[in-house]
Amino acid sequence: METLAKAAGEVGPVAPLLRGAAVMMPLVYFLAFEAIYQTTPGKTLLGLSVVTVEGDKPDFMAHLVRAASRLPEALIILPYIGSIIASPLNQRFGDAATATLVVRRRRD
Repeated sequence: METLAKAAGEVGPVAPLLRGAAVMMPLVYFLAFEAIYQTTPGKTLLGLSVVTVEGDKPDFMAHLVRAASRLPEALIILPYIGSIIASPLNQRFGDAATATLVVRRRRD
């Protein structure tokens, strides 16, 4: 009879691909939406968008760094929340690193 531990260890060649996709999909989601629209569907519902600290549209590299910084931030969620609270501009690490802010969108 096969044990649960043995069955869990035999994941096959597809498992690493699934883990990679699980990491990449959120990064691609945030990068695509924020680079194209400066917002995500969730931010849009809350009336938020991503801008530089000067209020301008961030360049692609800023969006790339913001998206890539989400993985390490997710690994350290409590210090991450603390850093937002401690930041005078309520910036997460990726925003402070790229001089960007998430702000309420103007209603035109």
